[in-house]
Amino acid sequence: MTTPDDLLKYLQPRLNGATRSDEITTMMIPFVSDSGWAYLGGSGSRQQIFQLEGNLRAVFQFSGADKLEAYGVYRSAESWKKTPGVQVPPASSSDVSLILVEEQNN
Repeated sequence: MTTPDDLLKYLQPRLNGATRSDEITTMMIPFVSDSGWAYLGGSGSRQQIFQLEGNLRAVFQFSGADKLEAYGVYRSAESWKKTPGVQVPPASSSDVSLILVEEQNN
């Protein structure tokens, strides 16, 4: 997987609202060099972000109830920075347009 389009084509048929974070991790393992979690406030919502070759990133957003809500793929201009014990920065709307899982399945 070397481009955002390649990765989206791989992910789209494999994801739905019932896809669990451990299933996503298993699906992504062959392609990633690192991953981390970004927590999005008191609701429990969070993003699981995967780093791939060439600063390609995949982000999966979960609700506080651990339901997959959205995902996206983007190429970051910034190097991957992960400090032990510190969460990774969340993917912002300027980085990636998230695909809502409910809309995808309709």
